[in-house]
Amino acid sequence: MNHRIPILATILVLTCWLASCQQSPQPTVGKVSPSASAPIGMISTATPIAFMDTPTLPATPDISPLAITAMRAKAYPGSDLVFEKTLSRGPGYNRYIVSYQSDGLKLFGLLTIPTGVKPIAGWPVIVLNHGYIPPTEYSTDQSYAGIVTPLAAGYIVFKPDYRGHDNSPGIPHQIYVSPDYVTDSLNALASIKMFKNANPNAIGVWGHSMGGNVTLHE
Repeated sequence: MNHRIPILATILVLTCWLASCQQSPQPTVGKVSPSASAPIGMISTATPIAFMDTPTLPATPDISPLAITAMRAKAYPGSDLVFEKTLSRGPGYNRYIVSYQSDGLKLFGLLTIPTGVKPIAGWPVIVLNHGYIPPTEYSTDQSYAGIVTPLAAGYIVFKPDYRGHDNSPGIPHQIYVSPDYVTDSLNALASIKMFKNANPNAIGVWGHSMGGNVTLHE
């Protein structure tokens, strides 16, 4: 009996089976093979996921309006002084209520001008930042009169009101939590520099109590 035929058939079948195992499976149209990185039970999608753009953060955080750097970035143009009212004269000086602009507000202040011979360069100036007085009790021409008098015979003295004081419009603030009074004083300083009788190169700033804090910020 010839045993070659069954042996050859067995070898042929085994060879075909081994060949089929070595072939790479063809992907099925419409189906996606599980991703090697996908968790068990999850199927990865063939379309890449479009992630939202990460919002760009500002290079530097917002600066508080109380910061010196923020106040330096702001403009303080002041304005021409407008003489609103002539007051009674003092010893060696004239007194006026004047107005100027600050943050769009028409603010008032006391201005004194010596009656002597004006220096060629103009009168030296003192901007007087007053201390805390309840805004409803503050008076443009009367408050700090005792401080103004000894200075006024030799200097132009400009005592600006802060907003919300006497007839000056605006909302009064606690100076330690708001830069508004500093803004008003800096605009007063810019305004008096433009005054024709003042020496713009000889201006000093004096402050008392709360006004001292204003002066330090200037």
